[in-house]
Amino acid sequence: LVPDMASARLALLKREGRPIFRRNPRIFPPAKSKLLRVREPRVRDPVETELLNKWWSDYRRQMAAIVDALRYCFESKGDRDSDPYRVNEKVFDEELIAINERWNAQTKLAREHYYFEDFNRKIAKLLEKREKYDAEAVKRMEALRAKTLSMEGQCKGIVTRENIDERLEEIMSSPIVQFNYAVSERGTIVHPKSSGDPPL
Repeated sequence: LVPDMASARLALLKREGRPIFRRNPRIFPPAKSKLLRVREPRVRDPVETELLNKWWSDYRRQMAAIVDALRYCFESKGDRDSDPYRVNEKVFDEELIAINERWNAQTKLAREHYYFEDFNRKIAKLLEKREKYDAEAVKRMEALRAKTLSMEGQCKGIVTRENIDERLEEIMSSPIVQFNYAVSERGTIVHPKSSGDPPL
């Protein structure tokens, strides 16, 4: 018997009963649910594209300036006989060190401000959800109370705080109802011979 090509291909791609690839590889056809999917190109925002291009050009210009400044420091104050892979702190200008420290301080403040704002935003969101849940719970309790009051007016046999004593007295004084019986196949009711015997 010649095995099916699909089964043979699956056998090659499986190891110990588990597939090697997590996703469906390209050699397999797409799923039936994905046959009618059409990939549409994403429409780019012109303002966003302009900002990204501007930021990228600014980033390259700033990085080039930093590289030139560091190269000048290394060439002017560095020791050429020393190891080129080891950076000597003496070659850095005090102005560059001050710029770096100032930038680190500004970044730290911005990071703390962001985390503070994000934390407050999450707390406000949780409090808003809690208030919404409490309001829905109050509405649900009001609807249940209104439904209970409407049932109290319609049904006279409902037990309330006012008539609970009367209802208990009525229950205690009412005759005992025997539910210990069985129904035969013909529909006749069969009662036990005594109160303790099961129905036959």
